[in-house]
Amino acid sequence: MHWSVIGIATTLIVLALYFLHRCAWMDPGYIPRSNLSAPNSPNELVKSDGSRFCETCCIWRPPRAKHCRYCNACVMGFDHHCPWIGTCIGHRNYKHFALFLFFICAECIWCCFTCLAYLVHLAHLLADNQDDTHNMHWTKHFFQAIYSNLIVTFVTCICGFVLLSVASLAFYHCQLISIAQTTNENVLCVCVYTFVMYMLFIHLF
Repeated sequence: MHWSVIGIATTLIVLALYFLHRCAWMDPGYIPRSNLSAPNSPNELVKSDGSRFCETCCIWRPPRAKHCRYCNACVMGFDHHCPWIGTCIGHRNYKHFALFLFFICAECIWCCFTCLAYLVHLAHLLADNQDDTHNMHWTKHFFQAIYSNLIVTFVTCICGFVLLSVASLAFYHCQLISIAQTTNENVLCVCVYTFVMYMLFIHLF
C-alpha cells in the first residue's frame, strides 16, 4: 500500500477529530444571565426588533437566539443541541461542526474508495494467476477477494454505513447554509407549513 494513501487518510481523520474537539469544547455562544425584571404584560415579551425576554435567564435575547433546555442557557444563533457531541451548536462553533461533517464524509469516501480499489486489484491478481486457457475475468474473483480479506471488507462496510448516516446530515446543513437558516428555524418553518396545510385540508375536505 502506498504511503500516500495512509497519509491522506491520516490527515483527514486528524482534521475531523480536530474540528470535533473544537466544536465540543468551544463556547457555542452562551449569553450570560442577568437579573432584569420581566415585563408586566405577556405582549411585551417580544420587542419590535425581534428580541425576546427569557424568563429563565432574565435577559433580552437577540433574534435567532434560543434557550436550550439541556444546557439551561440562551445560545446565540442557536442551531440545535447535539447529543452526540454533548453541547449546543450555535453561533461560535457552527463552522467547526460543519467542517467536522465535511472531513468525516471525506474520510469515509476515501476509505471506501481505497478499500474497494484494493479488492479490485486483488481480484485482478487472482484472475491473472489462473490458467490462461480458462480466460477468467477479474469480476469472477471479486467475492473471493472479499472473503480472503475480511478486515478490509469490514472497514469498507463500516465506512459506507457511516457515510450514509453522516452524508445526509452534511447535505442538510449545506442546504441550510445556502438559505441562511438554522436547524431550529427550518424545523419551525416546516412545522408551521405542516400546520397550515393541515388546517386547509380540514376546511376544504
